[in-house]
Formats: sequence, structure tokens, C-alpha cells
Amino acid sequence: MSVKNIVIISVSSLLLLIIGIFYYLQSGGEEINQPIPSHVDPMSAKDLVKAANPYVKEYGGNEIFDLGEVRLMMNGSSPDKAELWYKGQAEGEKVPRVLTVEMDLKKNQITWIREQDRDSKIEPVAIDLKKWMVDSKEAIQIATEALKTENEQLNYQVDSVYLNGESNPPMCIVRLSAAKKYYSVFIDMQTGKVLSKELLPSQ
Repeated sequence: MSVKNIVIISVSSLLLLIIGIFYYLQSGGEEINQPIPSHVDPMSAKDLVKAANPYVKEYGGNEIFDLGEVRLMMNGSSPDKAELWYKGQAEGEKVPRVLTVEMDLKKNQITWIREQDRDSKIEPVAIDLKKWMVDSKEAIQIATEALKTENEQLNYQVDSVYLNGESNPPMCIVRLSAAKKYYSVFIDMQTGKVLSKELLPSQ
């Protein structure tokens, strides 16, 4: 490899590093690395929200933040990582602040709280888990049973759970896989009713 090529690669790497640092400074954030309380069920969105709320209040100061999304990633049907998205109650035409709490569920730690770039256009719709009949744990069971009515022989693995308030009614989307096929089950979180099932394209 020539000296010229090495210089080009070095400059490119430096630019990527600068861009990464710039994005971090723009988005803001704070490393937490605190243990998740022992009574918290890592499969329960409601429990994870309760564990995250004190850090959101501390980081957000006097501003009130509404829960907007819960993303629960699984690894072999065991909890792996979680992201909780919060939207600030901005007044008037002010762009709302959006915070993300990141959790490493394998290490049982709340790792980061990040403030998203104001230009990211990410605006999660506020949801109230207290009004939801089923938690993520029950949603997983409902989704698995809904698919087993079609094929009891398959061993369905849960890949992810996504809760959001954008749809009407608010939904939980459970993604599962079995025999190299991928499925999404859409559940009304206020009633626990399965709204639809979808076979996804093979990955």
C-alpha cells in the first residue's frame, strides 16, 4: 500500500471520528452505568419505565417528558437491550426535546441517557402505560399463542417488542421467527386483542 493511500485512509478515518464526535456533542448525553433494581422484570415494559423515570427527571430538569416509545430487543427469547424514548412537552412552536434511555438487559444496567439532535425529526407520540391492559410480557404470550393456532409444531422465538402511541388504537408490535420465517403480530394494548398477523419477507 502506498504512502498516498495510507494518508487518504487516515484522513477518512479522522473525518469519520470528527463526524461521530460532532454528532455526540450535538445530540448530548450522559453515561449512567447504574444497576437496574433487582425487583425489575426485564421483560416488563412497565417495570423498565419505572426504573428509567428517575434518570429522565434528573436529566430533564424542570421540563416534563412523556413516554413515547419502548423498544425491547431479544436474544434467543431472552431480554438483550431496551430503548425508552421520551418527548418533552414543548410550548408553542418550540421544537420538543427527545430523550432516549438505553439499557443493557444482559448486564442488568441502565447505560446511557441521550438527547437526540433537534433536527432528527424524531417525535414519539405520548403513551400512558397505566391505561394499557397488557404489558410487553403478556403481549409476547398473546403473540406466540396467536401464531401457534396456525402451526403448533413450530418453536417461535421472540426477536423484538415495540410499543408506541402513534397508531389508533395504540399498539404493541411483537416480532417473532421460526423455521427461517419472520412474523409480526399487532396487538391492541388497551384490550389485548390481536389486530393482525403478518408474514415478513425472508431476511
